[in-house]
Amino acid sequence: MIYASLLEIQIMYRMSNNLKSILKDSMGAIYKLNPFLRYRIKNGLTIFVFHEVSDNPSEFTDNYGLTVSISQFIDQITWIKNNFNIVDPAIVLTENSSLPSSAAIITFDDGFLGTFENGFPILKQFNIPILMFLNMKPILDRSPMLSALVCYLFKYNNDFKDFVKKYRVHSPYHLSINPNLLKKFLNEGHQINYDQINNFQGELVNQETLSKWDKEEIVNFSSHFFDHWNAAALSSTELEDQYILNENELVNYSSYLNLLAFTNGKPNSCFNQENIKVLKDLGVTKLFSSVNGINKSYQSFLLGRLSINQNDISTNHLWYRLGETSRKINIVK
Repeated sequence: MIYASLLEIQIMYRMSNNLKSILKDSMGAIYKLNPFLRYRIKNGLTIFVFHEVSDNPSEFTDNYGLTVSISQFIDQITWIKNNFNIVDPAIVLTENSSLPSSAAIITFDDGFLGTFENGFPILKQFNIPILMFLNMKPILDRSPMLSALVCYLFKYNNDFKDFVKKYRVHSPYHLSINPNLLKKFLNEGHQINYDQINNFQGELVNQETLSKWDKEEIVNFSSHFFDHWNAAALSSTELEDQYILNENELVNYSSYLNLLAFTNGKPNSCFNQENIKVLKDLGVTKLFSSVNGINKSYQSFLLGRLSINQNDISTNHLWYRLGETSRKINIVK
């Protein structure tokens, strides 16, 4: 009876996903013809964000919707190329520049090795400009980034589960934990296998590969904080340190642009107005979120992005995503 019940649940789950996919296809076909959406795209700047490009994604990138296969990536980039005019990301630094109709920028977060090995060569072949937001600490230390570390610990480490319960850390834990709490947990001497966590996360780019791509005219590097801390969980001083430490490393690359993408990227739960003010005072030229990807003006200080992943399996799915993002407003409290 238990086996039958589990089988029924799996069948219902698959049917539900299939139904959602069909609905997205139908809605996407409608959005594609929507004159309001077409107008916004034509007169705005649409920014897309990817994470990993790989046919062998890690458990972390697969479970959290951070990956696309190589063939998917080619299809998605081809669709963007056919419907947008992809521009150099440095355009957002030049206040007096004018954008072409239906302008778009291609961005990436985190610096997964698969993106450099699989995604960048495809974009180079198409001569498409790239903007990669990097956390330099895990790249320099060859250590897991903060978000992957915390997600792994909660899934596989019972001591960490007890710890977050004891200190009333709210879920999702990679958004709410702060440096003092993590330091406290690590100082308690718990056994942590960092090789296993790196495997769970997936391999990040190394410095040699960064230097290689830094020489390519189409590539630009910008900041994603020194480690993958959630801005809203940090004090102003911690936030400043995360920006300054990362900038000190990134300025060594000729392709560096003084831009910053908030980790995790959702307004209010991941960053707030105070975080924006701190970073603006530090001299950041533009900030990027991970929502509301169709921007009315590229001259806005905070620009939205549309995240693309393995669930976007058809062109109508992509039109659906654009249609949904066009209905939202990027409000930060």
